[in-house]
Amino acid sequence: CEKLDVLVRFVNVNMEGVYLRQERPRIFLSIHRPLGRRHFNCAHELGHHVFGHGATLDELREDAEAYNNRHPDEFLADVFAGHLLMPVLGIRQAFSRRGVKIEETGPKDILTVATEFGVGYEALLTQLAFAFDDITAGRREELLRARPGFRRTIFEKASGADVVLVDSQFTAPTLDVEVNHLIVTPGGTTAADETVLPAGETPFGPLFRAARRGIVELSIPGTPWAMTVRVAPQRFTGLARYRHLEEDE
Repeated sequence: CEKLDVLVRFVNVNMEGVYLRQERPRIFLSIHRPLGRRHFNCAHELGHHVFGHGATLDELREDAEAYNNRHPDEFLADVFAGHLLMPVLGIRQAFSRRGVKIEETGPKDILTVATEFGVGYEALLTQLAFAFDDITAGRREELLRARPGFRRTIFEKASGADVVLVDSQFTAPTLDVEVNHLIVTPGGTTAADETVLPAGETPFGPLFRAARRGIVELSIPGTPWAMTVRVAPQRFTGLARYRHLEEDE
């Protein structure tokens, strides 16, 4: 959006998103949607911009498969968003890099790859099943049903908080989270400051909690592995470009 000079703002309105075609195009995103969903909604509204659609208001929708009765412009924007955020070669390479066959993937692998691409668990499953045809619709449903049990078994301290999983194969330069989100990291990971705080151990490595707004580096001392975590306040309203800046900035 920044490259195309489209202004993005988070607003306290219960919807999915709005695109306004103006001299300075604008996208408005609801703070009431999960972070991964907001990423998808932003890409969806950007699709309306790229394809020259007029102003749009996307109301709440829960069923990602309910395309049959939707306007073709909405379907096109969804397909654009899916391939922009989850390109087929990138997604398949991410599984391959981890030595995982997509047709045999489990909840841990889905959560890890979804974290790397900044999308939701369900969004990645939908892309794998209906865009790439890498898993069956039945397998998608199985993995959706397995998600709550996986969280309870592995992340007992989650208590309903959003959890992301980062491993040693994570190659994205940044990870976006919000205050109180939980981050599972590779063994030996340390944080450069108290923007994120240790929150315990998991079978996959240390658990950190995003404690305050800001930007912090995570690294494993003695290794080249490092990544940047950007923490925004929960339900931040305002221009998206300012969401990670500390208050005095």
